[in-house]
Amino acid sequence: MSKLAIFAPWGLLLLPSLAYSQTERVVNLFAVKSLLTLGSMDKRYGAGIGYQHIQPNRRWSFKGNPAKLNIEGYASWTKSDWFWAPPGNRYQVGILFSARYQHRMNASTDWFWEAGWGAQLANRKTHDLDSILNSTPTIGIGAVFHQSFYVTFRLMHISNAGLSGRNKGQNQLMLMLGSKL
Repeated sequence: MSKLAIFAPWGLLLLPSLAYSQTERVVNLFAVKSLLTLGSMDKRYGAGIGYQHIQPNRRWSFKGNPAKLNIEGYASWTKSDWFWAPPGNRYQVGILFSARYQHRMNASTDWFWEAGWGAQLANRKTHDLDSILNSTPTIGIGAVFHQSFYVTFRLMHISNAGLSGRNKGQNQLMLMLGSKL
């Protein structure tokens, strides 16, 4: 995978953050574990790093709750050593667009839920993923502590959207820990 493919999404994400005063910029470290559900047979685990550009978005408000547009770029690594699937490392970069709805719990804590869609480019195929370019719909729930520390649980479905091969897909559970810049 070329260095341009790895670093281009990051540069595109950093540019808009200079224009908005209400923008949140968050760096996340995350752990990933595949779930053996809905056809997934490749037991994978790994880690990654991401950058989020979060800004208010009035058009996406939901039942009176203001929305935030979350534009996220990430790079991650997963590994499989399960007997069913071919062993090996897989490196991927992706971009994700999601809507986030945040609610106040108390003076120092907010909780949120999010839903989005993105794309992921990887260095190789796996048992469950027949393409190196995949679609990534996601849902998540999390909390923001003291307006600067983020904890997110996210479910990401990765598949080629029926464009090639068997399209078994893979479901990954992510635990993300983030800090506002």
